[in-house]
Amino acid sequence: MNKYVMNEESRTNFLEMHEKLEELETSQGAMSDEIDSVISSAEDAYTSAEEAKCSLTIAMAELHELRTAYRLIRLDVHQEESEVDKLVKLTGKSIEELKHILRYE
Repeated sequence: MNKYVMNEESRTNFLEMHEKLEELETSQGAMSDEIDSVISSAEDAYTSAEEAKCSLTIAMAELHELRTAYRLIRLDVHQEESEVDKLVKLTGKSIEELKHILRYE
């Protein structure tokens, strides 16, 4: 170990520099920890974003399937058959033929 002789002012300056170096080392350690924490949070956020993107892709595919199924649905207005329509179907005769039969029977 080397020994140096220094005056009081140099000693004070040296001790102040030593203190500042310790503060900087402590600050550097804290900053390093904070950076690691931010990186970890960013990685978590990226993973969450990728999962959300995957979920969105699945939801969009399901929506497309629903739209396709919806477009294939056909709605027709249901009309009640009249008694005349039922007679035409049952007998196989036209309305004119049925009128003719009803007139003469």
